[in-house]
Amino acid sequence: MINPKSRRRNEKRLPSMALEPKADLPPLPPPEELTTRTTKTVAWNANPDLEVYVVDRRTRNSQHRLVDFAVVVQARYGPDKEWREILKIDTSHRTVHLHRSGSRDTASVPPDCRANVDRAHAWAHEYAWNTATTLREVPDG
Repeated sequence: MINPKSRRRNEKRLPSMALEPKADLPPLPPPEELTTRTTKTVAWNANPDLEVYVVDRRTRNSQHRLVDFAVVVQARYGPDKEWREILKIDTSHRTVHLHRSGSRDTASVPPDCRANVDRAHAWAHEYAWNTATTLREVPDG
């Protein structure tokens, strides 16, 4: 018969799966080394009840390299004419991810964009414009 104490001592333990995954992108430099530029472009306003904009915020370091971004599709519609966020793709938490209807999704981001912020921004910009230009009618809700 095996001694129970020796079994516990030799037992292999699996790593904890509850840990937060590592960020794909490197950490940001200090704020004094960063500059941010935001542009807001009309994507659709032919329908008098619907305005759609694509907002692009880019943050660059002192060497003018892109280090952080957020691309947002906003729409203004309904009786209150309030701006609503339809889609957001950003690099907060140092991972490229997509927000739609309040949920965060990293699976929709192509694998080659997860560690390259320039490639991710180009993909995000194209994805946002494709989404914005498909909004021709006032969304439900």
